[in-house]
Amino acid sequence: GCTEVTGDLTDGGACGDVNLPHLRYVGGNPELLDGGSIRVLRNDNLASLTMNSLHTVWGVGESISVRYNDMLASLTMNNLLHLPITRAHGYCLRVEANANLTSLTMNNLENVDGSFVVYNNANLASLTM
Repeated sequence: GCTEVTGDLTDGGACGDVNLPHLRYVGGNPELLDGGSIRVLRNDNLASLTMNSLHTVWGVGESISVRYNDMLASLTMNNLLHLPITRAHGYCLRVEANANLTSLTMNNLENVDGSFVVYNNANLASLTM
């Protein structure tokens, strides 16, 4: 099966078990109104996403947005420490409407400078922070 990201993580660009082992810092585009830093949207064949070296994500809008990934079962960011935000009304983390998500893991999260929302994930059985 597919285990790579081709172009982006939106609209089917990722499938299978995706591991980004060396991704450490991510910053959004401040010139975009919705300058999300990490967007994982509408990947119908994405089974799991692991970013275990991810430390800090700077966003203008949503720092991390994981939404509408129907087959996503596991989202893991074991070393994520800090989610700062530069715009008052953005989400630092938004995990929404992932029908098969059973596990969300962020073992070391210490600081969130804005809204943190996890909702409408009907099968979420484990949330670890």
